[in-house]
Amino acid sequence: MEKANHEDMNYRERRYQWIINIMLILIGFLAGIFFESERMKAQVVTNTVEIRILKENLRDINNKLTVLISERGTNN
Repeated sequence: MEKANHEDMNYRERRYQWIINIMLILIGFLAGIFFESERMKAQVVTNTVEIRILKENLRDINNKLTVLISERGTNN
């Protein structure tokens, strides 16, 4: 009787250990997804700021070229 009870406890311990391992794997996977999504959000913000800066620079260059072209047109 005691041997059967001991085997039953070992089975339960192994089963609980298996369940805990699965839960740890799932938690790790979800944490990885969360941190990756946070990193991607930060990258999107960085890219948006860089695009805005490039857009402003292109607008400035376009304005300067427009002035140069109009000056050349008046000189000819």
